[in-house]
Amino acid sequence: HVQLQHQIFERVRQAGACLMCMPITTSSEKLPTIPRSQVFDGRMFQYSPFKSSAGRNVLRVWKTRQSLWKAAEKNERELGLKYSMAIWTRDDAFWTDKIIDPTLLLKSEGAERTVWSKNCKQWQGINDKIVLLGRDAAKHVLSVYNSFWTPEPPLRSFNAEVYLKSFAQSRGLILKELTVDQLPTSDALMYGNNMICLLERYWCSHPSPWNKSMCENLFPSLSGLRKR
Repeated sequence: HVQLQHQIFERVRQAGACLMCMPITTSSEKLPTIPRSQVFDGRMFQYSPFKSSAGRNVLRVWKTRQSLWKAAEKNERELGLKYSMAIWTRDDAFWTDKIIDPTLLLKSEGAERTVWSKNCKQWQGINDKIVLLGRDAAKHVLSVYNSFWTPEPPLRSFNAEVYLKSFAQSRGLILKELTVDQLPTSDALMYGNNMICLLERYWCSHPSPWNKSMCENLFPSLSGLRKR
């Protein structure tokens, strides 16, 4: 773990940034008992956390992001500064190009309370693979874990994407969408000798960029996997 932390710290430093927090654990995040009621059973009911490990894993991801946000707020207090934006991403995200210039987004009206996500694979909600957040929006969306344990508002939802959209709307946040060219990422897998393939069910554009193969073509067993 120490070697991995050092490698990532150096890559972040070389990019001109600073790695402030990188906890690594050897066990899953612990969750309290999932409440049972009409409200809680109606949240992410495609994979209800009460009976589905996929739903509980969504909560674990949210819990970790919330803890990282708390660390970011601590950094703000210690540095006497405030972040302009935050990004919600995944560890298996593969970037095929540079992200849109964030300064362009920050110039838009209501930028502090805006949530930017990709305009594809929304599953009727917000595409939650990569999300950009204005500073005020970040304090809400990156604390979405807490909201799950509160019965109001009900936030009835088929999946995590719909839950996030309903949650953001309940907080009065502005939802905007970006194109794949502006947020050029896809879920990916590494295989063989540092080879990369893209997961077709999450890729929003065709043909595949950089001549990358689709994982489902290389590993047919992936085609039958459920969405999460």
